[in-house]
Amino acid sequence: MKKIKLTQGKYAYLDDKDFVIQSKFNWILRKHRYTFYVFRWVKGKRVHLHKEILGKIPRGKTEIDHIDGDGLNNCRKNLMFVTNHENQRKRKLNKNNTSGHKGIYWNKRLKKWQAYGYINYKSIYIGVFSKIEDAIKAREKFTRLNYK
Repeated sequence: MKKIKLTQGKYAYLDDKDFVIQSKFNWILRKHRYTFYVFRWVKGKRVHLHKEILGKIPRGKTEIDHIDGDGLNNCRKNLMFVTNHENQRKRKLNKNNTSGHKGIYWNKRLKKWQAYGYINYKSIYIGVFSKIEDAIKAREKFTRLNYK
């Protein structure tokens, strides 16, 4: 594994064979949501390092995922082709999440915990619960049944 120096005192990590090719370019650091990504400009377009390494995304997939969630780790074993749906399941909690769990929030009007999930980008109502523990169990069951 080798590293390429970036802006802001950070480094991108990649395999030795990719380093030979990619170290010839000037790579830039960009923060996006919770992580950093590495890119360069080519004819006015942003080209990401992870896309340069893996190449064309195969049919049926839409994105490249950093398995460990670190956008600076561009080693091949840390990159995989995924659909947007597969990638979204790994998202971190929103900053305004009050329950500490995905798909569970406090319904102020009902004064109860409400659970929901997603199937094919559609929000699915799971139920309303007096105890957060019951909402968590229901959401976990929904996840087990629908995300195999």
